[in-house]
Amino acid sequence: MPVYSIECKVCGYSDTIWRKIPDRDTLPECSACCGPMARRIVAPAIQTDITPYISPATGRVISSKSAQADELKRTGHIINEPGLDKDIARNKIERADADFAPIASAIDNTVSQLVSTGKLQS
Repeated sequence: MPVYSIECKVCGYSDTIWRKIPDRDTLPECSACCGPMARRIVAPAIQTDITPYISPATGRVISSKSAQADELKRTGHIINEPGLDKDIARNKIERADADFAPIASAIDNTVSQLVSTGKLQS
């Protein structure tokens, strides 16, 4: 829904209202003097979807989400979000545990064999 700026034709009171485009000409009465309101033409507010920044990977200016997505895909990076460092640390520990599991199993089997043959006492 667009935002419209309106102004009283009688007392000059101004306000901002939300209206669906088909209802843009259905204006309220002035809340100050009950006079008729008219839409005012004002400069539009244009907002970018992200704050522009310089990519640390390529040095390019990134000024939209689509440019950001393209840059991340092209460089193979991800967005550094709050908590990401904890997730990375947790994943690193889980990966190290998974990588060590076959070694730990082999050690356990060897120790069991040595104990069962009497070469090692438990």
